[in-house]
Amino acid sequence: MMNYPERELSPQEIEKIVAETAQIRIETSLAVRKVEAEIALLTAQKLSEETSAAKTAIDVRYGIAVAETQEQNVRMGRKQEQEIDASDRYHHIYRFTEEISPQSTRLCMERLAYWDRTYPGCDIEISFSSSGGGVIEGLALFDYILYIRSLGHRVTTSALGVAASMAGILLQAGDVRVMHKEAWVAIHEISFGATGTPGQVEDTTEWIKKIQNRTVKIFVDRSVGAKEAGTAKTALTAAYVKSHWSRKDWWLSSDECLSLGIVDIVR
Repeated sequence: MMNYPERELSPQEIEKIVAETAQIRIETSLAVRKVEAEIALLTAQKLSEETSAAKTAIDVRYGIAVAETQEQNVRMGRKQEQEIDASDRYHHIYRFTEEISPQSTRLCMERLAYWDRTYPGCDIEISFSSSGGGVIEGLALFDYILYIRSLGHRVTTSALGVAASMAGILLQAGDVRVMHKEAWVAIHEISFGATGTPGQVEDTTEWIKKIQNRTVKIFVDRSVGAKEAGTAKTALTAAYVKSHWSRKDWWLSSDECLSLGIVDIVR
């Protein structure tokens, strides 16, 4: 191996080497920056993909939640529709289960008025399960049922359990009067209390007698109509009614009511 003598580099050569070294450093720095930029880009892309995947997962879960909520709302809506379709209100059946009073008759008339305005001419049933109550309030409801009938509604009145006293009178207000097999109707004289002077008591007594005659006529007229229609065996008379209700309660089974024309049908 030959040994070459060392020599000093010329200024031009040193300058060239320095320049080349600087160029290499620049290129290396650029290469490093490029690699760093590529790494940063890849990292950003990965983060973006992860973020997008997370967002997609969130969107999917939200979509499932929305779908489940909508399905639940649909089920609840269908259940509500079924309950409405099966309700007495939808079928225009009013169950009168209270004592006949200003409040109970008002509620009944309000419901009848609502059905008339919302469903003109619809069939209506009023089911009485009541021990009776106020005569004046009951007669007001009686007249209102007749008014509803005059507007084109076919009103069925029915007795379920018991239709006593004023409830038995209201049973007569329907186009068709129905009584369930084990139901009972009680008819009796109108009871009242009178205060004041002897003359005032006499006036009240005369007034009550007039009301009693009107209620007797209601039973007789409907009974005669049932006899003419062929659903009753015997037509009531005023004397027959008064003889059976005087000083006592006259209880009638469904078969007896049908025979006497107090109802038209026994279910």
